[in-house]
Amino acid sequence: MNLSRRGWNNVMIFVILAMMLIFQYSGNKLNGNTKNAAYQTALPANGVILSMQMDNMTIRRIGAELEVQPPLNLSQTQLGKIVKTWETATFKTVPSDIQISNLNYGIKINFQLANISEPVVVILYQIDSGYLLQNWQQQLLQIDESELQLLLPR
Repeated sequence: MNLSRRGWNNVMIFVILAMMLIFQYSGNKLNGNTKNAAYQTALPANGVILSMQMDNMTIRRIGAELEVQPPLNLSQTQLGKIVKTWETATFKTVPSDIQISNLNYGIKINFQLANISEPVVVILYQIDSGYLLQNWQQQLLQIDESELQLLLPR
C-alpha cells in the first residue's frame, strides 16, 4: 500500500478517533454508567430459570413446559410470564445510605439457573412503604405492588 504523506495523516486521524471512542466507551463500562446504575436485575444477566422455589411452591421447567407444585390454576402462558419477568426485570436500587430497620422476616426465593451451578437466592421483604427485594448481589431493590403482581403466582 503506497500512501502519500497526506494519506497517512488521514489514516492516523481516523485511528486516533477510533481509539478515543474505544477509551471513552470502556471508561463508561468500568466506572459504571450512572444512568444504568440506578437499576439492577434481581437475577444474574442472561440467567435461564430451571426452577423457582418459595415457601411451599415450586415452578420447574420440564422440557419446554413449566410445571407448578402444588398444582395451581395457572396456564403455561401465565407461568411463562412469571418466569420471564424474573429473568428480565430491572428494579430501582435503594441508595446505600438509607437504613431500613425492619428487615427481620423475608420470603426466600431459590432459583436454579441453567448457567450457574449454585442456587441463587433472593429475599422479598414487605416494609411500611411497599416491598424490597434483596437480589443475588445483596443489593436492595424497590418493588411496587404492580411489579409484585407480575413476579408471584396468584
